Amino acid sequence: MGLLVKWVVVSAVFMVAAAVTPSIRVRNWGAAFAAAAVFGLTSLLLGWLARFLLKVILFLPAVLTLGLAYVVVPVLVNMILLKIADNALGDRLEIRGAAPLFALATALSVTSALLFH
Repeated sequence: MGLLVKWVVVSAVFMVAAAVTPSIRVRNWGAAFAAAAVFGLTSLLLGWLARFLLKVILFLPAVLTLGLAYVVVPVLVNMILLKIADNALGDRLEIRGAAPLFALATALSVTSALLFH
């Protein structure tokens, strides 16, 4: 049941982002559910590797900023995973530009932190 709730919430975040940001286009709710599924699967399969690599790369900046550099790790990982989902879904999901990608990744990170942790 928890997986279904996460799937619906992430799909809703995709739809809200598409409604608010003109550079993000989601064709319909079916496409939003497909995007959430692809995002979740890539997160499951590749997210751990991306998190590990980013934490290693950002170790020195994290030490210098007293750990604040690690705040950006979930956003950067989500940006990578969203780009993979964008490429995998073709015209059902379209994210044009780095700023909308960053905004959607931030929205997903904040939503995940508030609701699922």
